[in-house]
Amino acid sequence: MEIATAFNEQIQKSESIVSKMPRLFRFGIVGGFGVIVNMGVYAILHDIVGIYDMMAGAIAIELSILNNFVFNDRWTFRDRAHGGLRLWFKKCFAFHLSSGIVAMFAQLLTLFVLTRYGGLHDWDKLAYFIGIALGALANYFICNKWIFKKKDIPLSS
Repeated sequence: MEIATAFNEQIQKSESIVSKMPRLFRFGIVGGFGVIVNMGVYAILHDIVGIYDMMAGAIAIELSILNNFVFNDRWTFRDRAHGGLRLWFKKCFAFHLSSGIVAMFAQLLTLFVLTRYGGLHDWDKLAYFIGIALGALANYFICNKWIFKKKDIPLSS
């Protein structure tokens, strides 16, 4: 019983420390895991399965967007979570739309330009990573100001 109590207290202390982390830092941690998902899926699909780089990139982006929304909603912007399931789906759709546009534009355009014209043909993972980095800051500002705004106003049906 004492071990369980001590463990519970340790978890509560950890949660307190994490909740005090600056929002941008938490967004970065979630984004870091999203990069792992994104790069991992891209590498598997492109290098192992043999899917064309643009298609592999699009699928990888899709999976990382879903991953990032769930973790940003549940952790990074947890204090701004209000509304029911319907509002959650609207935020998911808005996040997906904004992140998708930014990711597809930043990542795929960067990948295309750097591998086709920038001399990084043999360094496609580096070009892809540069695109992720370019999209990350834009995504944070969109999420902070639009998707996870301080007070969600339910939209009429």
